[in-house]
Amino acid sequence: MQRLLYHAPDNPNQESPFDRAIVQVVQGQNVSIVSPYIGLEYLHRLIGLSASWRLISDVLEWLSATPVRERGAVYEFLKTHYGLVHHYPAIHAKAVVSRVGAYTGSANLTDAGVLRRTEFGVLLTDPCQVSEVQQWFDDIWGQTSPPPLLSVQELIAELNQISHVAADFADLKATQLESGARRVRAKLVKILGHEPVAISARGAQSLSSGSLASAPATSAADKTALTVVQTPSTEPSKKTQLISAPPSSSVATPTPLQPSSFDLDAEIEAYVGRNAVQGFTFEQLHETMRSKSPALTRRETYFAILESCASHPRALFSADAVNRLVYQDGRFVQSSKELLSAALKPLDDMVAAFIDALSFDEPTATSVTTGKQEMVLAGMKQAGFVVEVGDGLQLAHDALWSPRLKLLERAHIRWANRLAQRSFKRAPGPMLEGASLGLSHLAETSVQAPVVEPAVESMADGLDSEEAVIESRDHKKDIVFSHLAKMRHSMGEKINVLMYSLITDLVIKSGLSGDDVTRLLNGTYPMYRSPFLAMVTSNVRTVNIVADLDGNPHLQNLPLTRREIENSLTLRALQSPARPTALSTASAPKAVRVRLRTINDADENYLQIVRWIFTTKPIAKPSTDNQLLRTLEASGVYRENIRRLFFDRATRFPKLFTHLRNSKLLKLIQSSLHHYPNTQSFLRQVVWKSSTVHPWLERPEQILGALVEDARINALTELRRLPSMRDKRYCALFGFITKSVAKFDRFKTQDELVTKLAESKLERYVIEYLLGIDGRPPQQLLRVREGDDGFYIETNARALTTYKKCRTFVEDVIKRGVHLLHPWLRAPSDQQGQALAPSMSGAAQALFAPLQWEDRQHLEIDTLYVELAKLFNERPPADLGLHDRQMQFREAAIAKYLKICELRKSAGNKHEPVLSLEIHDGEQPTVEVVIYGGYRAYIHQYPKLQRYLANSAMKLRQV
Repeated sequence: MQRLLYHAPDNPNQESPFDRAIVQVVQGQNVSIVSPYIGLEYLHRLIGLSASWRLISDVLEWLSATPVRERGAVYEFLKTHYGLVHHYPAIHAKAVVSRVGAYTGSANLTDAGVLRRTEFGVLLTDPCQVSEVQQWFDDIWGQTSPPPLLSVQELIAELNQISHVAADFADLKATQLESGARRVRAKLVKILGHEPVAISARGAQSLSSGSLASAPATSAADKTALTVVQTPSTEPSKKTQLISAPPSSSVATPTPLQPSSFDLDAEIEAYVGRNAVQGFTFEQLHETMRSKSPALTRRETYFAILESCASHPRALFSADAVNRLVYQDGRFVQSSKELLSAALKPLDDMVAAFIDALSFDEPTATSVTTGKQEMVLAGMKQAGFVVEVGDGLQLAHDALWSPRLKLLERAHIRWANRLAQRSFKRAPGPMLEGASLGLSHLAETSVQAPVVEPAVESMADGLDSEEAVIESRDHKKDIVFSHLAKMRHSMGEKINVLMYSLITDLVIKSGLSGDDVTRLLNGTYPMYRSPFLAMVTSNVRTVNIVADLDGNPHLQNLPLTRREIENSLTLRALQSPARPTALSTASAPKAVRVRLRTINDADENYLQIVRWIFTTKPIAKPSTDNQLLRTLEASGVYRENIRRLFFDRATRFPKLFTHLRNSKLLKLIQSSLHHYPNTQSFLRQVVWKSSTVHPWLERPEQILGALVEDARINALTELRRLPSMRDKRYCALFGFITKSVAKFDRFKTQDELVTKLAESKLERYVIEYLLGIDGRPPQQLLRVREGDDGFYIETNARALTTYKKCRTFVEDVIKRGVHLLHPWLRAPSDQQGQALAPSMSGAAQALFAPLQWEDRQHLEIDTLYVELAKLFNERPPADLGLHDRQMQFREAAIAKYLKICELRKSAGNKHEPVLSLEIHDGEQPTVEVVIYGGYRAYIHQYPKLQRYLANSAMKLRQV
């Protein structure tokens, strides 16, 4: 049995017959789906209704038809459901089949195809026909396979690049042909009691919302008021729930219905297509619409146009509003990155303020003072970001940020931070009785710091403000573009590297995600103009590094990139706008046949060639000798002389240029210049003093810079590849820190710290690499940290076990006395984080208890005792006057001791105490770590502490 499916021409706003048929086939069944064009939202709807599913699609067509901002989501879908989607090139069928029926038709499986297009289809329920369709699907499934994910990534990068270029022509829209036909605006079918709110019902709901500012009304009085409405909003569209205002009290009669032949959505869409580029006012739009439908009210036009202006407070949180238009200075104009950014900034700040004022865990009473605030807050309620609880408002932790809403960057970051803080709340440790601890006067002398588990504390400390997050993100972008700038300077525009390898390298260096790096390289990062782009050439092993520096506004936030540009004459030249080449009607100079007899003749020929290169700036890239010969003939030098000067190996004249065929350029030989004084003088007095220098005539410092950069790249490559090389350089830093850096030195800036370490005679770029400032070495041993009083170095104790020289250096220092070990350096640890004692004789090792503990609590107490002893051993001397450091030591020692007492108490005090604290009163109270007199009887209970005390030179007073 078959049933034909189509939207009724006289009632295109009914429930979608296509969606009803598909739901009938899908619900609770094992489903097979075929479609080249798919909407992820609609596909998720079908998946949620089915018991199991398989999909065959033309993934190339699917991605090509998907907007740039959603292609990443398609990739994640393919990755998550790998094996359930097969790629079949050029398939164009649309079908959904299960045991109970089969649907096929012209409609794509997208919201637009099912709900808003005039389509035709058929539902088959005859068992023989359904079985035949299923067999057809199974045959195709057996012939196809899942698309390779790496190929999908490369395809998305290429499509995004194409989309980026096409965006330059986005304003060139074809004239739209108008028609009196009614447009389809169908609805999804009701499932399990959940049905979308009807358009008219949404409008009624919006109009009954008395808390919002009025939209344009129909009365004369409201017409005057409308001229003050400087910001548009979105109408309750056929698929969108928008925030509209209550009807004015001056409207006494209901608004008459529009004639059925007038489609306001279609008319406004056509009008916007014709006038968006030059812009238009609301009055112009409304008068045009009224000429076609005299009964149209200003309110209806107002809400209809706002569907295309999602940067307005009313439309901001509407699910289907788009950023086609921006309202500026009383006019609707075509949206652009700059205009949209300016329009969204005040809304971004407003949403961020609401997020700061509200809580995820308890309702908060909130008052608003302006109409815009009311609109935005009502939008957050309707979009599910804010819920009403009693008399207050509360943030909804399960709200989803769409790609468009993520353009509210500051608000999105604050939302993420608030969620993270909610997940990792700090809980203060319980206080114990002062009499049992000897700390009864603690409340009068100091403030108890909360005891925090180390892992939780580090995560909580990482929750910075949105300004810090934005600064961190800019720094990561800076690392990406500074690396590209170095490559562009040292290797030229074309570099031999796979795009995948380049992206992977930049991900490791910067810490950004692969998607973010890809967007930065292809220029599709939201609201961002990349100063350098990377594009794959026809040779997949070659990448073009294209500079976009002239007037780039984002360079001001990229200090590392600016430094690389300033150090490169080639890149500096690209910051200025390109000058158009003057067109000359004069023919090329005719070559004069002058034989080369003397060195002066060669000098004159070279001078003529250099002058021609400087003035004409040839763009040719000759890869063969014949191509170079034809290029240089335009200089007017006789062909045979060029051949002798450039290619004749038997010539007696020193060569001034060498032809690099692989790089397709000429390279000036600086060492030969003294043979040609006229040419040398012209280069020094004219060419090298100009702002731009052709690559064939590079200055000596440019060549030296290129050599230095080559040496840098080779050195860092060796460091990355050879652990022994890193071990040697790290050990040199260990020695310099121990001898030349005071224990409590701190530096105001990271650059000052690197400058100090550069006194160790290691190259600066090597130090920056080893510290993780420029790149991230494998098994990184040293890291730069920032404390309250400045920057310092921290050693990764776990990584120390992999570096033999560094480990030996530290153990030798510990043998002489642990107090001699610099605070920046750490003793090595094994895989389990257990302290390793320096190498000792077998007799000495036998005195120690085995590294065994009853349970995790026992191990934690032992570890905390060691940390307390180390803290006391490394405390700043009182005579140095470091009050802040001594205060930090006191607070840290008290916090650790309280944690030990808490753990012992929770274990039933079965573990004997070894160390304790005594606080001495005075102008500046001091804390002393002491040891119980009978500790030798039970020190074996704490094997880590036993080893530390035995191998350190610290002395503790017995009590």
